[in-house]
Amino acid sequence: MTMPSSGPLNMGGTTTPQSVANELSLGLTTTISMNQAAVRTLAGVGGSGTPWSMNSLYGQSNRIVAFNNADTFSSSVSGAPCSSTLTFLANGTITATFTGAGGWSSAPTSFISPTGSTTGMSIRCNWTSITQSAPGFATVSVFGTTVSTSATSYDSGYVSFSGVDKVITGSSSAVNQEFSATGIIYITDGTTTISRAFDFFEFQI
Repeated sequence: MTMPSSGPLNMGGTTTPQSVANELSLGLTTTISMNQAAVRTLAGVGGSGTPWSMNSLYGQSNRIVAFNNADTFSSSVSGAPCSSTLTFLANGTITATFTGAGGWSSAPTSFISPTGSTTGMSIRCNWTSITQSAPGFATVSVFGTTVSTSATSYDSGYVSFSGVDKVITGSSSAVNQEFSATGIIYITDGTTTISRAFDFFEFQI
């Protein structure tokens, strides 16, 4: 979440409006004060005892937008049939799975810290190069949209999470069904944008 940019602010309580306690993932009955270290860090103000105003909390977010490790988005799968799926969950975590006789996949396991809410965030898949050795045989979907069998590149544009998981998936089930793509994944909260290389979905049978 993010603290509101104007209007009243709550130190404790629930999310109407967003409270400091909720932004910091503290319990609703937790005692909280302006002099606590976590509150000062959220507000971006000085050390204990330094005077500051609640106005410093406007627009602040406890959420850090960053991939949690150095893994790229990579996958190579084979078999009859085979599939690969990359899921960006609405809680800020990532799962990479595959099926088939052989293969591997890697990805960061989260893109926000602490995980919990992707409110106000969007994701973009930009494949700058696509190769299909047997066009029309592999089936590939990006965030619910099927990639054209004749595509040599694909850009989803920014798609809002809106509380819904975002999935990239592909599969093939017969001889000579192959699809491969390289590009970049982008994630943004409107202030911070992160990106990571994408070498994914090689369906070879």
